[in-house]
Amino acid sequence: MKYFLGFIAGWLLILIAVLQQWVFIACGAVLLFSFLYPTHSLLLLGLLLDGYFGAFYGVPVFSGLALSWFVFFESLRDQLNVNREFGV
Repeated sequence: MKYFLGFIAGWLLILIAVLQQWVFIACGAVLLFSFLYPTHSLLLLGLLLDGYFGAFYGVPVFSGLALSWFVFFESLRDQLNVNREFGV
């Protein structure tokens, strides 16, 4: 239950930080979230943010950033020795 609440709290912190344009807090929260939880959940967050800002008629920036961050961080995860379960 503690893992789930931390996951939801981190996800909401990233969402609120992006919506309020707190760039440094959002970047730090994404980095911390990536170490503790699976990064594929950030793909959904990118889709939600693009939908909120109406970016599907243009270039979906947040989805592209989320996808590139997912590929980049998952490729580095093994080299950084970050466990995939429960951020241990």
